[in-house]
Amino acid sequence: MKGLEDDQKVCCRRGGSCGRTGLSDRASFQPAAVTAYPTGPFEVRYGNTYAVGTVTFYGRSVVARFSIRSVSKTDCRFISVVALNSRGHQMNDSAYSSSVKTCDADGTEAVAVPANVAGGASSVRVILRSYDLLTLAKKDLNSLRVFPS
Repeated sequence: MKGLEDDQKVCCRRGGSCGRTGLSDRASFQPAAVTAYPTGPFEVRYGNTYAVGTVTFYGRSVVARFSIRSVSKTDCRFISVVALNSRGHQMNDSAYSSSVKTCDADGTEAVAVPANVAGGASSVRVILRSYDLLTLAKKDLNSLRVFPS
């Protein structure tokens, strides 16, 4: 700015009051610390099929990001994620979500689950499931409870 030394800037506040600040004044302002959200890894397998990934626990939701494998054209795989309270029970009716079905392929997906209570989910259950395209039957194959670390 014209008329100010290189180490000074003009600081204006709402309402029109302005003043000069030097570098030493600006150095006292630190950005807020960024804290990582807690995560927990998971791996659920059944025969040659699997889902492997990580669950991230946010304040009022959880997100599972994973790789999934299915080796059959008719017996597809998908996962369901259930947000659990501290007693290990499903938090409420909306605390559940499933991925798309994967048939005879490898894929990468993410599933978001609402955990809309103060503090969010204490843990989640990740369930590897089958879906038979011929009979439309669903079946739980394997599951794992995941805690934040």
